[in-house]
Amino acid sequence: IDKNDQIKPVSAYLNDDFPSSLELISMLENGLKSGVKNGDYKIAVLVIDVTIKENNISTDAIELRFFQPNNIEEKQYIEYITHGSYIEFV
Repeated sequence: IDKNDQIKPVSAYLNDDFPSSLELISMLENGLKSGVKNGDYKIAVLVIDVTIKENNISTDAIELRFFQPNNIEEKQYIEYITHGSYIEFV
């Protein structure tokens, strides 16, 4: 959410057509942290598709990395199930 309370999607451009996930995540994360620190964004969130493994059971989830003023960072996870043509968040 930018300083004018508008939701702004972000993207990244790397010279490589097939960058590693870690490189892309790092670039986006650094850009969002910088934007919050500079006051361009009131809050930012990076959403990453992940797999959570608990008790030898793997579950699909999204990880939400929140970036807020005063260097407060928070992570939340939302598990999901894919059903052919739609996603169910659990």
